[in-house]
Formats: sequence, C-alpha cells, structure tokens
Amino acid sequence: MNVKIFKFFEMNYLYTTYILETVQKSINSIMDKKYKNLHQKLNKLEREQTNNFQPQVVNHTNICFSPEELILLNKGLKYLSHKRVNWIKDLEMEAETAVTKLQTGDQDYTM
Repeated sequence: MNVKIFKFFEMNYLYTTYILETVQKSINSIMDKKYKNLHQKLNKLEREQTNNFQPQVVNHTNICFSPEELILLNKGLKYLSHKRVNWIKDLEMEAETAVTKLQTGDQDYTM
C-alpha cells in the first residue's frame, strides 16, 4: 500500500511540475511578444520625434540675463517664487516711471 501512495505522489509531483513549466513557458512567450511590440513602438517614436520647440524666452531688451536666469525663465510661470496679485498696478507704476524718464515734450504725447 505504501508503494502505491508513493507512486501516486511521485506521479502527482511530475504532473504538477510539468504543468507549472508549461504555464511558465506560455507566460514567457506572451510577455516576450508584448515587450517586443512595445520596444518596436518606442523605437518608432524615437525615430519620428522632432524637437521643433521655440525658446520660451526671447529677449528684445538690452538686458543681459545669466544662463541660470534664462534656465529659470524658460521653465515658465509655474516656477515663479510668488504670484503677483496686483500686476496691473505694478505695470502702471513701471509705465509711469518710464514716462517720467522721457523728455518733457515727449511725455504728453497722445495718439
């Protein structure tokens, strides 16, 4: 009787091992196909990608910015250290300051 039980467990072990190996091979095969497909898509995207981005900051003034300042400016508005709530008033003050620096005859110019 013990021999029959031993044979049963031995056969059960062999079948279980065979089933597990078969399932593992099937999973590996499916995953290889998926990864190959993803790799091909990635290669295609890398080949097609062109960087036609324009710089975000174009300096039309006579002010020279350091490379660190340009890097910060190119990051955009979300990297401002604080938000200016009263930007209209700031603009008004800056415009008034600029006008006062003009010659007296040019200060009253209207369109």
